[in-house]
Amino acid sequence: MTNHALCGLVARSPFKQQRYHFAQLHSAVKLLIPLLRSALDEDWVAVQKAERQIRDLSQEGERIARDICLHLPTTLFMPIPRGDIIDLLHVQSELGKCSSEAARLVSLRQMAIPMALQDELRVHLLRAVDAITHVMAIMEKLDELLESRFRGREAVLVQTLINELINIELSSRQRRDEAAKKLISLEANLPATEVAALDRFIELIADMSAQAKQVGLRLEQLLAA
Repeated sequence: MTNHALCGLVARSPFKQQRYHFAQLHSAVKLLIPLLRSALDEDWVAVQKAERQIRDLSQEGERIARDICLHLPTTLFMPIPRGDIIDLLHVQSELGKCSSEAARLVSLRQMAIPMALQDELRVHLLRAVDAITHVMAIMEKLDELLESRFRGREAVLVQTLINELINIELSSRQRRDEAAKKLISLEANLPATEVAALDRFIELIADMSAQAKQVGLRLEQLLAA
């Protein structure tokens, strides 16, 4: 087989589309910060605006993911197995669903957040955003990784970022537990429906960190392949 023919069988890197998909989700998650700030200020117009933006970005992410799946190359050789690409997209999409649900919960309920819980929620959310931003930094290195055949300096750097991501996710779980403990201490003075909504919001933030970690672990598996 000639080199020209072989090149025709090798698919182009899927990482550009994968990175673009994750960028939509990253933008959506970052908007939760001003959304929460507006909720604390009881500016429900601003909350609704941020929620619409988050929903639109999440829906765009779903469209991109579907488009990638429909147009995955069917060539003999691919730099990444199709199944791994689809699995990674699924994990990324779950992250988008969490951010959209969290925004919708705050907006629809005009969720009242007790003053005593506000600091814990802020820190918890910022830690989750840190985790997702870390994944975005990993995504930016994927094409370089492909060129280096997942070896060398780029692979070491990405492995370092993944290790840091794991630590951030652990910290996020600790922030979740602190927020949950604070909520438990307040629940006797709150309506049961408010307690349930706040607890769900805390869990959704933790789920975003967990999904970010899963994306990192999927990428780590590619490094080890």
